[in-house]
Amino acid sequence: MTSDEEKRWELWLHWARMPAWSHHEASALIAGIIPSEKWSYDGLYRKHYSFGEELNTRYFRIRDLLLREETTYRVSFPIELPELLSWAKRARIDISDKFVIALCEMKRLPVADEEPVEPDSASTCQEAQDLGARERDTLLYLIGSMAVSKYGFTPKKRNGAATAILKDMTSIGLEALSVETIRNKLKDASDLIPQSYFSEKK
Repeated sequence: MTSDEEKRWELWLHWARMPAWSHHEASALIAGIIPSEKWSYDGLYRKHYSFGEELNTRYFRIRDLLLREETTYRVSFPIELPELLSWAKRARIDISDKFVIALCEMKRLPVADEEPVEPDSASTCQEAQDLGARERDTLLYLIGSMAVSKYGFTPKKRNGAATAILKDMTSIGLEALSVETIRNKLKDASDLIPQSYFSEKK
């Protein structure tokens, strides 16, 4: 884990420690966004930030649902964890893996071999960790295939793949990562590729 990733994980743990959350905070955490990230105002009522169209849309849909639930007295704010989990299950809203895993680390969700603390808990810690691992591997498969076939990345020797990827990232407006961070992620991805492939390419 890089220093930037460690800082972001500390923020997830910070928000998982909170006894209750506002509309914005609860919506962001469920959607998979750290509430204290830099947001900018667009008009009088809506906030937006370049988290990507999918995350932005998910955030606003969850927020709109929570606001409407409040008007019918089904939830109240600040909202505490048991009520938030109960609402998410009732509304069939998946809680982001990062938030669930952070709650698990803070021991606020049950582990797989324990009785649930709350009957409406959205997930167990083991389920969240298993899902997180599967999603991580899926992303690494995608990264590895693109890095090797399109950028000529090889794990045994340094080449220009990491620098080229960084250049492409910045050219489309993504936040710049260090070359070393990119190289480390490419190495993780290449570990999932049959090593015979690289031997054959020599």
